[in-house]
Amino acid sequence: MISFIILSILFIFLLSNNFKFITDEKEIFISNIITSVMLSISTIGIISIGLILIEKTRIPIVFFAVTAIFLYSAYKKINIQNIRNFFTSIKSIIDVFLRNFENKKYIILLMFWLYFISFGPINHPDTITTYVGYPYQFFLQNKHFIDGGLHQGILGLSDFANLSFIQENNIWFIRSIQSLPIVLIVSIFLLRKINKFLIITFLTCPVFIQWLTIGKYIFLPDVAITMTYIVWTRFKEKNTFLNLIIVILLAISFKITCIIISIPITLHLFYDFFKNRDLILKKSQLDFSNISFFIFSIFSLFSILSYRLYVTGNPFYPVFNKYFVPNNQQIIDFENLLRSFFKGGGYPFNLFMTNDINSLGMIIGPATGFFLLLIPFLNIIFSKNKFFSILELVPICQIILLLTISQGRADYFLSPIILTLIIKNNTIKELFSKNNFLFLKIFSF
Repeated sequence: MISFIILSILFIFLLSNNFKFITDEKEIFISNIITSVMLSISTIGIISIGLILIEKTRIPIVFFAVTAIFLYSAYKKINIQNIRNFFTSIKSIIDVFLRNFENKKYIILLMFWLYFISFGPINHPDTITTYVGYPYQFFLQNKHFIDGGLHQGILGLSDFANLSFIQENNIWFIRSIQSLPIVLIVSIFLLRKINKFLIITFLTCPVFIQWLTIGKYIFLPDVAITMTYIVWTRFKEKNTFLNLIIVILLAISFKITCIIISIPITLHLFYDFFKNRDLILKKSQLDFSNISFFIFSIFSLFSILSYRLYVTGNPFYPVFNKYFVPNNQQIIDFENLLRSFFKGGGYPFNLFMTNDINSLGMIIGPATGFFLLLIPFLNIIFSKNKFFSILELVPICQIILLLTISQGRADYFLSPIILTLIIKNNTIKELFSKNNFLFLKIFSF
């Protein structure tokens, strides 16, 4: 955790021009924060892989972190004013919640509750055996090994970063890393004046139990992509654009399923680039740090793909096995098993509700499901404008892709949930004002 905090602060300074001045746009600062978190975890993951491969897992990763921030501070001559600006920027995010505190107290209470449940031991079977289990065994044996297990190739760069938590003996914070972006995404909700009922509906999704208590990186990568995309749609600047590209590449290195939600976003990026190509090329002046982080994100993705190729023979494991390892029927069967997971009877309705108490933490919930699926279609019915914008199409395409090619798990639907709540906020307000949706107005405040 110490290494993670130090490197995150270092990257925030890098992305924020050393806080020579305080940015007026809180959302841009939020984009820099979540990008810094992703860069920090990726850096720790790459260092961890290196230490494991050279059989030096006892070398403390915190040593590299402290050395890096010390050298950077000395080279850039970070002074008291820079540090003061950093804390002033942090305070500006806190002020989003303190302003009109009485109207936000239930939201803040729910956030504290989510942070509370995220702190704890690693006790989920998948995490024990794979996502924390393998790095822990690499640490104990001080070497890398291939045991032939089907789950070793699933390890992402973020899973290797767990080595730093093992070294520092603070494994209980592994789960808490997932909850860090909650304050950031809720800040964006409040800054954009999202209906408070919708925010509470989102924060009470049963699937938060799955997102925050397992100890695997299923929440952070998705919310990082979504947040940087949201900020880019409003502030189409060089920095926000690069943050989004960097986060997408790093998120895929964390878990390959991030490709699914990234496809519509990437298409939107290409569409916007070719539509405004002359203006973008004219205004774009990439400095050394911009290029460095972009190259680093490509290197991070290449590193984990190379590791999967080394372990399984397939860089995109666990998908496309029949193309890369056609003679390994066991791996192909494993891929088919993963594809069909939770897609039995009742799908896709079992994404929203269940009669099995053991599956309660694996559903979106009927309230969020209503807003996720029905609001876009109600907009078609009641809106005078029958056409979708590119921005509105992104969450719809994400939902279609997730329903068709992903596992039948609700935790993959984080991105379209957030985008729908933000993009369709005005539509929901209109629906609340209609007599035929009077029952919804009861819950609006």
